[in-house]
Amino acid sequence: MKTLLANGCSYTYGSGLKESELEEKTWPNQVKEILGYDRTINLSGGCGSNQRIFRTTTQWIMSQPKSVLENTLAIIQFTDLHRYEYYVPKQTKVWENEEERWIRNKIDVAAGPADVSDPILRKEYNEVRLATYSDIEGYWNWLCYCEALSSIFNRHGIKYYFWQIAGRSLDPDQVFYEFLLENYNWINNDINFSCIFERISHKDNHASVRGHRQLAEYLVKYIKV
Repeated sequence: MKTLLANGCSYTYGSGLKESELEEKTWPNQVKEILGYDRTINLSGGCGSNQRIFRTTTQWIMSQPKSVLENTLAIIQFTDLHRYEYYVPKQTKVWENEEERWIRNKIDVAAGPADVSDPILRKEYNEVRLATYSDIEGYWNWLCYCEALSSIFNRHGIKYYFWQIAGRSLDPDQVFYEFLLENYNWINNDINFSCIFERISHKDNHASVRGHRQLAEYLVKYIKV
């Protein structure tokens, strides 16, 4: 059985689409159909960070047998650098790890269930973190995630590709950018991805059903199976 593993933020999850469209119409599912794979595992989530993408991808790999991993193609969509996540424990267990207690943060949102922590406290926590954050920190963290995921994928025989789309413009140093392209299986990102897919509306920048198809067809051009 061939598995298409995808991870990313809301652009990969399918935010803005109807609930009935999420299973078949998002770009991961359409890539699966184009390539003739058997199933899609989509680990993405709205407001997701690169930190979350690394964590959930690695957790999935840890839970799979060798036979599954060797027949897996991973396509990882990195997102805005400033996003991050933090964990609010229910108890004082060293290895407590309940998915719903990971809080997804970006500049204007702290996404998580209301019973995890007070929304005002989450907002204050976010403001404190962002007060010391700069994009150069985000770039080096991004490189760490690329290196770590690439190493894990290669060690377990997983074919992989990276690409990136973000709400804010990312303009890395040319040497840094060339290092990414030369050292990892990076889908050519020398274009503005937001210009190649149809959006839901002028108020919602997420891809429409047609936009997800456009993304899938573009990504498949770079994939060697």
